[in-house]
Amino acid sequence: MTLHRVLALVAVFMLLAAVSFGQKRTEKGSLESSGTDVVGQCEGFNVLTDYFFKLIWINHFDKSGELLRTRYQWKIIGESVYYNSEDLTKAVTGGPGEVSNQMFDPVTGQIRITGIVYKVKIPGYGLVFAETGALVWQCDDPYTFTNCVMVSNTSHNQFADGDVAALCDYLK
Repeated sequence: MTLHRVLALVAVFMLLAAVSFGQKRTEKGSLESSGTDVVGQCEGFNVLTDYFFKLIWINHFDKSGELLRTRYQWKIIGESVYYNSEDLTKAVTGGPGEVSNQMFDPVTGQIRITGIVYKVKIPGYGLVFAETGALVWQCDDPYTFTNCVMVSNTSHNQFADGDVAALCDYLK
């Protein structure tokens, strides 16, 4: 009787394996971490940002197991802090709502980024630094991100354009 049960379970697992073989599949993952970036250069100092984020990714594979695309979402948890690299007391918080959605296509070598990557509002003044909209990079080697060239940049793009003058004025 036990042998029949074992054989039945083996048959069920083999059936499930046969059904899933040759099917498209996805792999999902996430992590939380922190980072520091240089967002611009001012006269006498750099503008740095510290942040804590959650990264979620989904890898999409074809029936042969080849990677079709990867989707990422970077979401700032809490508020990021933008500050003067030479005088840490001069700072402003970013957000809320700093989040970036990215799609990596290994076939074309393109990386598409959308969302609100950076967002800094000065109290009583308004938005002084933002990176929003859509950005597309074309890479010679999409797996190592070498020789990447920006091919499209739409909307409010102060980071990509190097426009940090208002943020520099506030942080000096």
